[in-house]
Order: sequence, then structure tokens, then C-alpha cells
Amino acid sequence: MERESHPVFDALHIPPTALDQGGVEVLRAAIVEGGLHVSLRRAFDDPEAWGMLLADVTRHIARIYAGEGKFREEETIERIRALLRCRDGCADRSGLHRADQPIEGTERHQEKWEPVFRKSREDSCRDQRDD
Repeated sequence: MERESHPVFDALHIPPTALDQGGVEVLRAAIVEGGLHVSLRRAFDDPEAWGMLLADVTRHIARIYAGEGKFREEETIERIRALLRCRDGCADRSGLHRADQPIEGTERHQEKWEPVFRKSREDSCRDQRDD
């Protein structure tokens, strides 16, 4: 009897502290065929808390790249901040799409992330720096 082949989802492990002490998952993101798919819980009364969460995640990302010798921590943080500062105008010029603007032929919640992987901060935010 042949077994059906199912697509593989490579999920991350639950953080050990969450397993030991409990907690609430607030964000899960996956790249599927180049599209970003997100599940999230509002979780905070003040949206500023999301800024704190994103800042902390950014620092973790920077440490990973620094540990691999790819970028210095400060450089990684600045590259991420530059894309966040771009907002809608810069995103439109770089070929990225906002979640509220469907990409032709895709589901409304799907964004194409290939441009993020291919473009450097200099390419995607050149006009933003000139403002």
C-alpha cells in the first residue's frame, strides 16, 4: 500500500521557558511558495507593546547574523529599521506589496517576499533616505 505524500511544514520548537512555565503564542509566520502567511493574536492593550516585541525580535535576528559572521549586529538592526521606516511609499517603489493590496492571482493575505530576500536596503529605500 502506497503512502500519500504530504507537504512538509518545518515548524520551530516551542521555547523551553514556555514549555516549563506556560504562556501565550502571539505570532506565527510561515513562508509558503514565496508568500508570507501569518497568524496572530492582538494580545496587547497598547500597540506600542508590538513595537517592543518587534524590537526584541530584531535584536535576536541581529545576534543570529552576527554569530554567523554575515553582518554586525548594528548593521542588521539598521537594515531592518530602514525597511520599517519605508512605509507604503518606499514599499511601492521596491516592488513589495501591502497586506491590504491583493497581489493579482494570490489570496488577499499573501504577500510576495522574494523582493525582500533579493533587494538590499539601499535598493528598496533609496528614495526614503533622500527625503
